[in-house]
Amino acid sequence: MNLEPESIKKHLRQEIKARVRELSAEEKWHRSESIAQAATFSKAFISAALLMMYLPLPEEVDTWPIIQAAWAAGKQVAVPVTSVREKTIEPRLIRPGDEMHLVRGAFGIMEPQAFAPKVEVGAIELVFVPCVGFDAGHRRLGHGGGYYDRFLAGLSEGTPMIGLAFAQQRVDSIPSEPTDISLTDVLWA
Repeated sequence: MNLEPESIKKHLRQEIKARVRELSAEEKWHRSESIAQAATFSKAFISAALLMMYLPLPEEVDTWPIIQAAWAAGKQVAVPVTSVREKTIEPRLIRPGDEMHLVRGAFGIMEPQAFAPKVEVGAIELVFVPCVGFDAGHRRLGHGGGYYDRFLAGLSEGTPMIGLAFAQQRVDSIPSEPTDISLTDVLWA
């Protein structure tokens, strides 16, 4: 068996995704609500005026309750727009009502349209990050493209990076490579 980090990560992705598929829609909803509550009561959320949030795929923690809580608290919310050609994500501002104007972007992820205002990466005070998997050391397993690792590496020093995940996504250990960025914390249920 090949024990290269990418080979191990590929196997972990398959294993974790299979476990998450076993969760019912109702269970995902309840767990997402619990995670949203923890997120919105966190010190990082309370103190941030501008945060970045991912828009969820069906197998990920639902982030809309956190987005709506941020808007209700007068916060600004940026979401990623993915450029497959450049292998980057760019933060764009969304406002209440914009959810009706999202379009399906790269990898089937909903994104704001091109006219959504760009956000300076250095202005972001908190980032909520999707996880395929995570471990106790806050190492994150993503989908394998490195988009978030490249983005997180460009944040201002000290910017909280919080992963959101279901308990089924926790593993004992995720191999780390020099380009991998560990998270500040992971909220899971």
